[in-house]
Amino acid sequence: MKRIRLLILAGLSGWLMACSSSAPESDAGSGDDGAVVDSADSGDQPGDQGDYGQDSGNDDGLSGDDGYDVDDGDEVDDGDDGGGGLDDYPADAGDAGGDPGDQVTDDGPDLCNPYPLQFQPHPDSQALAEAALSDLAPTGILGWSTARGTLEILTGLNLPLTQCGDTQDIFPILLSISSQAPDLFQLDPGEWGEPQPFECRHVGESNRILPLARLFLGGSPVNRDVFSFIVKREGAVVELKSVTGNYLPPAPDELVQAMNSCPSLDEIAAEEVIRNYKEFDYIVMEYCNPIGSGTYLPAQNDTVEFDPVSDHRWTWHDNSTQNGMLLSKQRSGRLVIHPDNYTNELLSSNAACPLYDDLIVGFEFHFDSVTGELLSVSAGIGCIVC
Repeated sequence: MKRIRLLILAGLSGWLMACSSSAPESDAGSGDDGAVVDSADSGDQPGDQGDYGQDSGNDDGLSGDDGYDVDDGDEVDDGDDGGGGLDDYPADAGDAGGDPGDQVTDDGPDLCNPYPLQFQPHPDSQALAEAALSDLAPTGILGWSTARGTLEILTGLNLPLTQCGDTQDIFPILLSISSQAPDLFQLDPGEWGEPQPFECRHVGESNRILPLARLFLGGSPVNRDVFSFIVKREGAVVELKSVTGNYLPPAPDELVQAMNSCPSLDEIAAEEVIRNYKEFDYIVMEYCNPIGSGTYLPAQNDTVEFDPVSDHRWTWHDNSTQNGMLLSKQRSGRLVIHPDNYTNELLSSNAACPLYDDLIVGFEFHFDSVTGELLSVSAGIGCIVC
């Protein structure tokens, strides 16, 4: 029908032109001003479960910081420690964008904005935890993190583990207790690494710290959360004395959706940042004693490697402006120095790590996957020298 209508209109137009020879002739042109934006992205393995703690030699077993962070190298100071909007971030290795308030995807608003992502605990989480503790162990004393919405320390439990025979693995018993009080412990077993079996006969009369390491938060790898059970033998019976934690509760659906929407690291831009970075510092060692230092400048034949996209990691830190936590997505990689560029200083430095029968010399680095900011660098790949 459309074709017939066009033919009729064309015929009518010709008839009018024939009847009006004095009518002016006009012509209108059109241009193509469309643009195609092409962007490639790539993204950061869950860590292995750590070794079990040794007898602490004290009765509280709670000293020290049981948290850890992926950024264990030298921080790259950008002059801003806050969690600002996207317009505060460098554009050298991140995904480009306009005004953060106007960012909209084809499917709707950008769920990764504002970034870092904000997490706020449920307002009733502490009250629910206290009620659960009253049912589980009335003598227990709860220390609570209002910012994370999880326990920090729980003492005075003194729960006898009557099923803990000499050859019995203690972890299923402990995890069974935590599952009986989900509002108190807030542990999703599927997100925490499966610990190696630990037989009850190894628990002595001093506190034994048994840690768990979290592998996932909302289905994404995370590198921040830890949780520890503290057990002790009282006569013939093993007891759960206390627990400590530095972790977030299971992520709500809205946070999971936001995490999944955040882009991956722009590897091409990030590699350019690394190749132009001028502060790859190392320490020269002699019999594990520092005797000097130096700075390495990347050469063209050096290799820049990134962890697989699936090995991105999420981490979190305190929100300084309001209650809650800020979550950021990170990706790690390595600058591997070519053997042609080895020097005696480098081979004697903390940048040189033994690799089986060989040697690897270089540096590790960490990027914010979303902003492209270089967060930290450290000498050595996969080892700590001395």
